Amino acid sequence: MATDSVLVALRAQNDELRRGNEQLLATVHWSLGTIVGVGFLLLGFGWFANFKVYERDKTQMKAELESAITHRLSESSIALAKTVGKAAAEVAKPLQEAIRSIQGDLELMALLHAEADVDKWVAAGVWDNAIRSALKLISLSNKRDEHWRVVRALETVTLAVNTGAGASWTVFDDIAGVLQTLPARHKGDVDNITRILTDRRAQQGKKA
Repeated sequence: MATDSVLVALRAQNDELRRGNEQLLATVHWSLGTIVGVGFLLLGFGWFANFKVYERDKTQMKAELESAITHRLSESSIALAKTVGKAAAEVAKPLQEAIRSIQGDLELMALLHAEADVDKWVAAGVWDNAIRSALKLISLSNKRDEHWRVVRALETVTLAVNTGAGASWTVFDDIAGVLQTLPARHKGDVDNITRILTDRRAQQGKKA
């Protein structure tokens, strides 16, 4: 009987040890599961954080790259515009000088032609044509600041108006218009011709 009691006690102790081991294994398994779960959570959080940082860095790098490209394009455009403008100015300057030279030559040719017409019509005694040619000569000479030619043309107009031989005097208005464009240095001649024109108009009025 004593042996049976010992066996019963040993079995009870063995059962108790088994239950303790099972509880210990369950605790270990639960702890390991918790650790693995936390590990996965930490891994997922780390991946998420790295992804967010990557996205932020990528957006920042994109913005910086776009800003740098825009800045370089702006600088290049400004430099190109300056280069083109400088080249255009270098090309335009001699071209403008050539155009001015040609214009000057054409004006001189027209002036000389008008001057020759004045001499021709005065010699022929065709006073209307002489006056028209003289007025053209006045305009061209005044534009070129060749005042001595203006004086000569004014003398022709004065002669034609005074002579009046064969002249119809239909150019009176043209004479008055051109005289208004002359500078003050020719005031004496202008006043003289204006006075003569006034007298001639008065004479025509009396004849009418």
